[in-house]
Amino acid sequence: ADAAKAASAAYFANHSAYPSSFGDMTTSGEYVLPSGVSGAGTTVGNGKWTLTMTGGHSTANTFTCS
Repeated sequence: ADAAKAASAAYFANHSAYPSSFGDMTTSGEYVLPSGVSGAGTTVGNGKWTLTMTGGHSTANTFTCS
């Protein structure tokens, strides 16, 4: 979750808005998914864990790992 938090802050610095999906951060290059991790929208994972993002636009993102 720490890498996603840092990527969210970098996205905000570059775009003056928080990302609304992981795709926003991966497309713009602020976040690279680790090998074996996939997902769409606000959820990524590898079958053993899931990282979920909330917030976006004018609201700072929070990340929950389960």
